[in-house]
Amino acid sequence: MPNDAQYAIETQQRSLFDRDLRPHADVGDVYGKVMANIEFLERSEMVSRDNEWNVPLNDFQTEMIDRYGLSGTKLPGLLYNRATTKQRMLCAIFATPQDVRGIDRLTLTEQLEALKAGKLAVVTEADYNYILSQAAIVEGSETDESGLPLSREGQQAYGRMRDAQANVEPASLSDKLGAWRYMNLLSSPVTTIKNLSGNLLMQQADRISKNRLTEFVDKLAQKKTGTRTIARVTREEAQAGTEAAIQRGRDAFDDYFVAGTSTSRSRNYDVGGDGRVFQSPALELGRNLINFCMDAGDQVFMEKAIVEEMGALERIRAKIRDEETGEMREMSEGERYQEAYARAAQRFYHDDNAMSRVMNGVYNVPIVGKVARVLIPFVKTPSNVALRMFDYSPLGLAKSIFYDGLYEMNANKGADGVGVGFDQEKFVMGVGRGMTGTGVTLAGILLYGAGLIRFGREEEENDRRRGVLGTLGEPYSLYVQIGETKHELAFTLPVTAGLSIGAGIASKLENGDEAMNIVTGILGEQFNQIFDNTYLSSLNDIFRGYDDGAGIAERLVGTTVKSYAQQMFSPSILRAIAKATDPYQRDTQSANSFRQAMAETVVQNWPGLRQTLPIKTDLTGEPMTQHKAYGPGGAWESAVIHFVDSLLTPTATYSDKDDAALCELLDLSYRTGETSFLPTQLASKNELKVTKTLAQKMGDEMGGYTLMLTDEERREANRMYGDILFNGTRGIRYPGPSGEGYEPITGLRGLMESGGWERMSDAERIKAIEETAKTVKELVIVQAVSWAEE
Repeated sequence: MPNDAQYAIETQQRSLFDRDLRPHADVGDVYGKVMANIEFLERSEMVSRDNEWNVPLNDFQTEMIDRYGLSGTKLPGLLYNRATTKQRMLCAIFATPQDVRGIDRLTLTEQLEALKAGKLAVVTEADYNYILSQAAIVEGSETDESGLPLSREGQQAYGRMRDAQANVEPASLSDKLGAWRYMNLLSSPVTTIKNLSGNLLMQQADRISKNRLTEFVDKLAQKKTGTRTIARVTREEAQAGTEAAIQRGRDAFDDYFVAGTSTSRSRNYDVGGDGRVFQSPALELGRNLINFCMDAGDQVFMEKAIVEEMGALERIRAKIRDEETGEMREMSEGERYQEAYARAAQRFYHDDNAMSRVMNGVYNVPIVGKVARVLIPFVKTPSNVALRMFDYSPLGLAKSIFYDGLYEMNANKGADGVGVGFDQEKFVMGVGRGMTGTGVTLAGILLYGAGLIRFGREEEENDRRRGVLGTLGEPYSLYVQIGETKHELAFTLPVTAGLSIGAGIASKLENGDEAMNIVTGILGEQFNQIFDNTYLSSLNDIFRGYDDGAGIAERLVGTTVKSYAQQMFSPSILRAIAKATDPYQRDTQSANSFRQAMAETVVQNWPGLRQTLPIKTDLTGEPMTQHKAYGPGGAWESAVIHFVDSLLTPTATYSDKDDAALCELLDLSYRTGETSFLPTQLASKNELKVTKTLAQKMGDEMGGYTLMLTDEERREANRMYGDILFNGTRGIRYPGPSGEGYEPITGLRGLMESGGWERMSDAERIKAIEETAKTVKELVIVQAVSWAEE
């Protein structure tokens, strides 16, 4: 390479590899000198076009190609930023006609050895040539106020330049593990489907809020401020937005699978920051596919919203307060775009907020940050969901009217008589969203009253009742019943958060609660929604049920380790397929902590391995199916429904288990307020308490003791206990503690079907259930002792 071009490139190294990556004014001159180098090669006497690439090569370059076995390697062309190691080596040879590259520079041989060893930090002449060529395109493009290119060609060149520079530094092990983990988390099709459905619902909710409510409120505010901030989207603007969204989807496909770079406005899912993380083409393809799905699921909606907002802001000649004069003036084109982008980002969960900033601050705390990233891998979208849940509610309406409106408008008034801190757009949108959410809350009251929506077992505070509800096939969260099936509504948050609040109000009215209890109930339900249905739920689960530091610390460590192991070793797509191809729930509990951890984090989440685990049984001793779907097809009907839910739909489907005995137990519990008689599993862990009285009956004078069970014995004890408790022994005589046989046990089903049950009072029924349970428990313990003796 001529010395003048080489030295010119040397002087540009620091600026070109600055992470800010802004184009520089003199880069075109350097690019011209690089092109002169190419002409020099073409004029060289020592060239041969007798090669498969038909490019100028001298003897030294040919020797290097042969030494490193690069024959047959294809050139990457414009996709040099995605080039493989061999392609980069070949390009380095083409770009460097001799071994020596200058003072304090690696020789070509040293470059090739470093590249071969996987040390991509080596900067070759080919890197420079490519980066400078892309920088020249960027330099010649029209840019926005921040210096970024506006044309698609310029955006792609800018992206390629960034990617190539990022690839100069090899991804660290931490980067690769992080990318792999996020790929696993986002790999399930249902994740993409939920993303799309959530954005569709939010788009419709926002359209109702804006087109029907906020325009009216904005006109009222205009009488005070003299300016407009909101306008109904016209048909022409909506059509332009739709066309822009379709084009954005096409561009996203081109970015990830054709052009090899991203020009999207959001790269939240590019974990490495920019460019390639893995050297494996297969892994990079998978990563691109996941990024594309998430990008397309967000950016098409963003693009539509931006175009619509831009049209509306231009039509109403929106104004902004001038920072120098303090007077209101019409927005410039750039300011309209920034405002339109900010509004679209807020609608589709891309804006920063106080909650996300706090969590990002936590991420930077040593050790604590690593734990937080495992428990809460995503911050921006969940925190925005939580805020929108608040906005679309009666509380959001109250806050917008009294604080954003009345208080801010009248506090610290400026020259125009309006509060300096008053933000008309924020006030208007807040009122519109609050009114929309309040309307959804009223709908929740009506739907609950009509019996169309109900709370799932999540709302039941008593563990025993929750266990019975789970065995009956009750959904976990708020659900709507359609025909014979129940469908959870959690996937529709934050749009339907008001339904939960309305259902809570209706429930309290139904129970005759006083007005103050209803008000506090609204507050409680609002915070329940935030804690149970956002990233805060993972923290809530850790603290639930513990009031001592040691218990919380133990749960925190265990949850963190298991969560990280699952995120690293069990891609969500495999977890979905594993469950979809298995009709049953699997028992992962074990006395061996390592075996249990492996079963929970890996074995149950991989197809084929999952079936090696034993089937889990419910309170009645029956096998537990995936989604509690009971019908003519039994377990396999459940498997089909679960397959559809796991891979194709954003919600979970349930149907009732028609079990009259379980329903009677629940009715009796709610009627009397008692819960202690409700059945649970006999052995929740691999140990069983033998009371002193029972030990003495069995001839052990040493008193009570704890019987340690194997995993198989624990499962059999629980299965036997549930089966006998509900179904009886059907004439089978089991040996008693004194060697005598037990009389055949009727079981709860037979007890409830007898004529005597109808004549009993509730207190007598509870006593009969407890006596039956005591007898069955004693019988199973005697059997467990005999297993241990064998």
